[in-house]
Amino acid sequence: YRFKLYCFGIKSFVKTYGLGTGVGGISSLAAEHFGVKSISFHNYFLEQSINLGLFFVLFFSLWYWFILKSLFKISLSSSIELRYYTKSCFYALLIALVGSISPSSIIYELSYWIIIGFSISLLIYSTKSNDCNSLAWYNNSCINLRPHSKLNPSYWKVAKCHKSIN
Repeated sequence: YRFKLYCFGIKSFVKTYGLGTGVGGISSLAAEHFGVKSISFHNYFLEQSINLGLFFVLFFSLWYWFILKSLFKISLSSSIELRYYTKSCFYALLIALVGSISPSSIIYELSYWIIIGFSISLLIYSTKSNDCNSLAWYNNSCINLRPHSKLNPSYWKVAKCHKSIN
């Protein structure tokens, strides 16, 4: 049954020349086609791709890849606490790719959106934290922002992370 539904969805995607059927479009088209009152697509990423089109697929894929890649890099080079949270979010988002086939749609799963929100907040936190190692993933090297005065306490915190640049 799902295979026929997925094939119908892909055919509908091709008929719209990759522009998509519109929000909720594939569910209503499939319900009419199969002669039922309502239908669940049971594959969130494929459903959204068919509904919203090729541009959405590319944008969402790049955005999702950026979050996964960033979480992975932070998990390799940050404090122990930050590593724990970033690895947890990384694995949860990675598993969500496969796990989205099981429920009718993960758009209604609050836990999925909480993980996405928590992942984004970890990315923002890691760029604003004083942990030089967590900043290194973003800029490929920490920017030397130390003040001119060596009496300023923040000089010593930053100087430990950087080689002196003259």
